[in-house]
Amino acid sequence: MTICNDELKLLIPICDNMNQTHRNPCSLALFNCKRLNLNYNHSRILVHVGQCNIQSPIFTFEEEICPTKCSQKSRPVCDTKQKTYRNLCTFQKHNCLERRNDEGNASFLYALMACNESSIITSSVEEQNERPLIDV
Repeated sequence: MTICNDELKLLIPICDNMNQTHRNPCSLALFNCKRLNLNYNHSRILVHVGQCNIQSPIFTFEEEICPTKCSQKSRPVCDTKQKTYRNLCTFQKHNCLERRNDEGNASFLYALMACNESSIITSSVEEQNERPLIDV
């Protein structure tokens, strides 16, 4: 089960693919943890950091466009399997491809920092494809 410690409860709003704003990445992970008991396809994925707005894209897993290029800049993020990725884009790319392959075991974003760090690290994407998946 996903647990949000005090550090992960900081207000860093994020928007999911159904245009719902979550308090922070960990609260989205908790939301998904509850949904997984029902059906994996009811889970939500991060679209961008910040409040949802009228320009935030809304899409299903089937409509998701996976990033093709990611910056090499190191701004680590942690997933719900306690795996650290180089940055938000590499996390999105890896998990988008897992969803596309219908493996049903893609992880969810847990924190905007490396899994073993104690300070929040902001994330950005330098290169995106046509449809913005992440907008910082």
